[in-house]
Amino acid sequence: MKTECIKLTELYDYIMNRLPAEKLEAVEKHMEKCENCYNEYIDARILLKKLDETDHIQPKEIDRPVLRMIYSNLKRFYQWVADMESDQAFAPVPVRSDSVQPKTETLKKKIVVQKDFENYPATMTFQLEGREKFSVQIEAAAENHEPEISVILEREGGKFEARQLENGRSGFKNLPFAEYRLTLESDGMEHGEFRCIINEAGVDEQ
Repeated sequence: MKTECIKLTELYDYIMNRLPAEKLEAVEKHMEKCENCYNEYIDARILLKKLDETDHIQPKEIDRPVLRMIYSNLKRFYQWVADMESDQAFAPVPVRSDSVQPKTETLKKKIVVQKDFENYPATMTFQLEGREKFSVQIEAAAENHEPEISVILEREGGKFEARQLENGRSGFKNLPFAEYRLTLESDGMEHGEFRCIINEAGVDEQ
């Protein structure tokens, strides 16, 4: 008779060293017999090791529930990086010392964050927009039969804005640096959240 797999939350707590001592033995004995749960554990350790080295994770690397849970719940700091796709940098043109130096076009800077909002995988793209301002675009995957989904963006002090996803996308522009809370909502119910402080250094997940 096939052994029932460990509950997702228990496997996650075990991987993250948060499982109560009284449950450790049962989980470890189960993994000695269950190849599926043992492989989940090994893949999770590989993911954690990679996350110590880089923030650049491909969707296929977190294509299972426990891996998405680990990736989603880790708090990280993201630095602004040059957006090589949207702009092209131009090198300064050599001029005589008595000439006026021409302006050089600089690369825009952005941050891409992947987040699982309770089974709604989403990608948030933050981009600097001038001095102490930024924009954010949210792309979220939802089935055709799902109810309408809105993105709620709440700023410190209680001010918030809401945008409905259209073709899986929505966004906000010209936002000031501050502390924010972002969540997805459908039928009056919230699905997960992303809390962060955004400033000139980057996005600091809280």
